[in-house]
Amino acid sequence: MSLGPLDRPADLQSVLPIQVLCSLGGLFMVLVEGALAHWSIFHSSAPLIALCYIYFMQIAYPFRLSLLAVLFMGLFSEIMFYHMLGTNCTSFIAAALVTQWRAVVLRDADFVEIWANFSLIAILTGAIKIVVYFISYFSMPDFSSLLQQTGMTVLLFPVCYVVLVSMSSMLAKVIAFQSG
Repeated sequence: MSLGPLDRPADLQSVLPIQVLCSLGGLFMVLVEGALAHWSIFHSSAPLIALCYIYFMQIAYPFRLSLLAVLFMGLFSEIMFYHMLGTNCTSFIAAALVTQWRAVVLRDADFVEIWANFSLIAILTGAIKIVVYFISYFSMPDFSSLLQQTGMTVLLFPVCYVVLVSMSSMLAKVIAFQSG
């Protein structure tokens, strides 16, 4: 009697299911940004929680969050917030590539260095948005909302980082408990 595809156990050695779950986690982070955008303190410039997620994943779990997933996160963010297409995609991919490049150094760094590096990534993200906007419209965007978004992202990074590290630690314990 042959077993059907639903009767066989899942191939847990493949990287693809984990990458899909990480991608879905990134899309969930964009939804969290959307929820924060409705709070009056953030008005129209919610902090980039997805950028925190991309940064964390590129340092803690390199190659688990693919660049294609980062692209979809940027597209989903642009569509959800009615941003100009290409701004978040370009800035998220640039942030992911720069973080991949620096990941080896940042894995052994203390938190202040990680936070400082993330601050530079957030500023780079804002600068890329300004350049894309300027190339498209030949005018400068509203700096106050962009500065507020960058500032709130940098200020909320420690909270996001602690939550992501805690979730990662909890998932590692659950997986170790199930396998052992």
